[in-house]
Amino acid sequence: MVEIFFTKILNADENVYKNLLKFLSPQRREKCLSFRMKSDRLRCLYSALFLNYVLKKRMTEKPIFVYGKYGKPYIKNGGFWFNISHSGKYIALSFGDEESGIDIEKKEVSDINILKSCFTDLQWKNITESSLVHDEFYKNWTLKESFVKFLGEGLRMDINSFEYENNNIFYKNMTYAYRYFDEINGYSMCCSCKSGNFGKDIKYVPQERLISSYKIPTSVTYPSKFDFPKSFFNSFKILSSFFLILSFNFFKFL
Repeated sequence: MVEIFFTKILNADENVYKNLLKFLSPQRREKCLSFRMKSDRLRCLYSALFLNYVLKKRMTEKPIFVYGKYGKPYIKNGGFWFNISHSGKYIALSFGDEESGIDIEKKEVSDINILKSCFTDLQWKNITESSLVHDEFYKNWTLKESFVKFLGEGLRMDINSFEYENNNIFYKNMTYAYRYFDEINGYSMCCSCKSGNFGKDIKYVPQERLISSYKIPTSVTYPSKFDFPKSFFNSFKILSSFFLILSFNFFKFL
């Protein structure tokens, strides 16, 4: 069975962000810090933490990651597969006992015609004749992306080399399955696999739960180098008052 998980990225406290980086591998940490935009750094960070969170919930042994011929990551041990995608403020993850591919997209492309070449004539006809053209476009787009990710062939694959209808994908005399998810307003999400055995419901993991699983409060305040204990200031006030009185009495007798 293939389970679907998703989480929403909120604006993280800077101190929380810095502490969560410590839980990443050196390579992943370096990748996160290489992004100029904070939104990209957060997506990179939480994608890794989200995957680790789900793997800890579903696996009893530490996963060993390997990469396919075209760069798709796999779990070498345990008999599990996963795939991950992010867009806007959301991260989607597929996990199960068979290979899968998932894609989530924020519906923000205003002119869909620039991507017409990514669809066959029949597919484009079905999109443009739909009563909800924009929604239909994103359904088709995420379907294609999820299937390409499922196969793990990357950009070398012809995105128009397969057909689909009624939750079935037809490619090289083989039949595969896909399923749409429309639980997130303003986003389109689709997952592809071989069997079509998807979990009944998708599972939402709040960011607070994700952060707390790493034993870090969702908001942390650290003292700066100029912060001192209140006892220090109380002592300082007493000493200041003492020297002020002493000085006053000294000058009074001059």
